[in-house]
Amino acid sequence: MKLAKLVSTVVDFPPVFMTTQSDGETGPVTSFSGEFGDIVKTLQTKLNFTLEMVCSADGKYGGYDKATDSWNGMVRMLMDGKADMINTAFSHTKVRSAVVDFSIPLGQDIDTLTMAVTKGITSSIGAVEVTNILIPPGSAVNFWVYMDVFPHIVWAVIAAMLIFSAGILLAIDRSPMGPLHDKSDSERFGFLNGFATAALFLMQLDYPSVARTAEVAASTKIALFVIGASAYLIFAYFSADLTAKMTHKPAGVPIRSFDDLLDTDYQVVTLESSQNHNHLLNAKNGTAMRRVYRETMHGRQKAFVNDIPEARQRLSADPTVLYFGSEATFADDPGFVALRLDDQVEGYWGFGFRKNSELTEFMNYHLFKMEESGILKKIKDKWFEKIAAVRY
Repeated sequence: MKLAKLVSTVVDFPPVFMTTQSDGETGPVTSFSGEFGDIVKTLQTKLNFTLEMVCSADGKYGGYDKATDSWNGMVRMLMDGKADMINTAFSHTKVRSAVVDFSIPLGQDIDTLTMAVTKGITSSIGAVEVTNILIPPGSAVNFWVYMDVFPHIVWAVIAAMLIFSAGILLAIDRSPMGPLHDKSDSERFGFLNGFATAALFLMQLDYPSVARTAEVAASTKIALFVIGASAYLIFAYFSADLTAKMTHKPAGVPIRSFDDLLDTDYQVVTLESSQNHNHLLNAKNGTAMRRVYRETMHGRQKAFVNDIPEARQRLSADPTVLYFGSEATFADDPGFVALRLDDQVEGYWGFGFRKNSELTEFMNYHLFKMEESGILKKIKDKWFEKIAAVRY
C-alpha cells in the first residue's frame, strides 16, 4: 500500500500531542510535537507521505450521545470522511470500537481524578510528590464534634464510671460514714442523687446537698475527693480537646477511591459527551463511581467542561473541584496531581482509523516494527522521563 497524503484530526494533549496554529487556536496547524507527533514524523520519513493536520471541529475526542444517537469530535470527523486517522491520545473503548478501528496500543490510559496542588502537597521540577491529600470538611454545622472528642469506648467507660460513682455515693449515705444530704432535708439520698452528684463533679459544678462536707466522715471526704479529682481531669481533657477541634479543621481522609468522595463538598467535573463521561455514565450499579455521578453530576451543567483549558481554570479556582479523565491530561504541569485510585479505569490509547480501513492493518504493521526495534520506547522516554505518576 502506497500513501500520498493523509488527513489527521487532532486534539492537543500534552505531552502526547501538541500543535502550533497560524492564528492562535483557530488557524491551520503549522507544526506539531509530542510523543505521537514524533511517531507520525518517523512514519512520514519511512513511508514518504504528506500529512495534513486538522483540529477537531468541536474540540472533542469523540463521545456517543444517547439522546441524539450520534457521535461528536474526532470520531464524527472519521465517520464523515473528513479525516483518515486520529493522531492523539485516543482511548480504545468497546463503545468506540463499533464505529472506528484502533492501532496497536501506544500508551497506557488511566482515567482517574486530578486535583490542583494545594496545602499538604509539595511539587518539584518535573515531578509531583504527594505528602497529604485531605477531604475538606462539609459546610454544615457538625454537632457531633462534641462526641468526637473521645472514642465510643471512652464514652462507655465514662458512663460506667458515673453509674459506679453513684453507687458508691449511695452506699456512703447508707453507711455509718455519714449522710450526704443536709440533715434538715427530709428527702433521702437516692441513686439518682448519686448520679447527679457524680455528673456535676464531672462538669466541675457543686452539688448543694454535699456542700457541708465538714459534717461527714473523713472517709467520705476522701471518696468525694477521688471522684471529684477524676471528674476534673476528664473534663479538663474534654475541654482542651474540644477547643482544639473547634478552632482547627478536622483531619480529613486520603482520597483512595470514589468512596471517599461520597457525602463531601468535592465536585467532580469531566468533558461533556466524552469517553470519560461515558465511563461515569456506564459505571456499574451500586458502585461509588455510579453514586457520585448520579448524586452530584447527572443533569448538572456545572459538572461538565467544554475543554481542557476550562477544566484547568476550574481546578485552579476551586480546590474542591476534581477532574475525571486521563492521568496524563495535566502531566506537564506541576500545579496539578493525578491520583491513583483503587477504582480507576484502565485501558490504552493509540491512533484511530475509519472503520474497516486498509490503513489500519498497514499502519499497525509499521508501528509493530517500530516497537520491535525499540523506537517507540525511545520516543516515549524522551517525552515522559520527567513525569512521575504518584500514588498516595
